[in-house]
Order: sequence, then structure tokens, then C-alpha cells
Amino acid sequence: MWARVVRLIDANSSFSLESNTATATVHDGLIGGQQKSDHTFICWTLAGDLMVKDRMGKLLVTLKPGEKTKVEDDQSSGRQPFAYNQSTLKVTTSPNVLPLMLMADNVRVAGFIAPALEVNQVFGSVTGVAPNGTRTIEVPAGLPGPFTLIVEGKKNTPFTITLEGLYKGSQVYQKNLAGTIHKGERLTTKITHGFDSATAGDPKKAKVVNGRAEPLQPLKGTLPGIILVSPMEFKRLMER
Repeated sequence: MWARVVRLIDANSSFSLESNTATATVHDGLIGGQQKSDHTFICWTLAGDLMVKDRMGKLLVTLKPGEKTKVEDDQSSGRQPFAYNQSTLKVTTSPNVLPLMLMADNVRVAGFIAPALEVNQVFGSVTGVAPNGTRTIEVPAGLPGPFTLIVEGKKNTPFTITLEGLYKGSQVYQKNLAGTIHKGERLTTKITHGFDSATAGDPKKAKVVNGRAEPLQPLKGTLPGIILVSPMEFKRLMER
């Protein structure tokens, strides 16, 4: 199970993943859990602190983003590193554009389709908005791609995009894109990764060594992927 908890209306409330052996609770963030056939419970967090408790409610461990633990016989294995892929692709954009990433399968997307509407269909990915308004998407990138990035202008203004290839959280390469965009205009680029030949056969362990981005071009047609929006969200979008 994988859950994205953006924000709960009641600040004192929480969201929990429960198994026969433990409960993992978060107030906001990106968390996951797995109940295995041997009755062990594995849980992790990519965003937000995750409190893991035994069946009696005793706190076993509090996980920080990027950590996991295994619970067995009411005992925690402690805090351990967690990453779906060792290599990731990170995109950071200036506040005046909305980024959306289409994965190499041409099905799943992660990012933003409106200022207040965030989409995340990619297991192991993280999306967010910083206090200064910059938007970030980080997705597992153990495959060559191509990863398709679309940015939409919020107003007529210059913009910047920073692309980073990361391996185990450390930067391998960085590429900067910039230009001027009009309100409602959509531009796109395709990003591909090269890998160390010794690890390229395993997407989880593949080590990115370089990356390439095509020049930005106008997007033809509609946004990719299938995105379900609730009636309340759709009404809010139409009112903007």
C-alpha cells in the first residue's frame, strides 16, 4: 500500500497504515507499508515523519523521510535507508510555471496541473512546493526513459528549470533550461539517462552517469496521462 497525505483538515488528526503487528501513523507526507506473508510489517516514508507503534500503542521508532523499518514480534529493525530506485530524476522549476512529468511507460504522471492541484501516480516519487513557490518533482529513474516533462505558464514571464540526475541522493549531473513563456502556454522536453554498464540491467540498482534533455518545444495536444479530478476540485479549477 502507498499513500500520499497532502494535508488533513484537522491539524490534530492523522493517517495510519495498520497491520496485524504494527501501526504506522503520519500527519502529512508520502508513506507506504507492506504486510509480508511471514507476518513482518515493512513501512517507509518519503515525506513527513512516520511514527511506528506496536499492537499495544507503544512507540517503536519515528522514521524521517527516506527511511524504512521492519517490525517483527513487536520489535523494530530500526531506521534504515529507503529508496525505490537508487537513481532518481529531480526537476525544480521557478514559481511561474507548473511542471508535470510523464514516465517512460507513457501512462503515469506526477506533478501539477493547476496551482493548487497536485498529481502523483508514480510509486516512490515526491512532489512538492517550497515556501518560495518553486515546485519540485523527483521520480524513480532506473530506466533510460525517455521521461517527458511539460511546463505550463501561469503568466507571461521568463522561467527556469533545473534538471538533476541523482544516485543515492547525490547529484551526478545538472542541466539548466530557461526561456520565456506565456500564460496557458505549454512547453515540453524529453529527458534520457545513461547508466553504468555494470548496474544497468537492474532498474532498482542502476547507477546514472549522465543525462540528456532535448530543447524545449511547444506541446501539441492535451496533457498526457489519465487524471481523475473530483467534482469539487473541477469546480474550484473552473472558478480560478
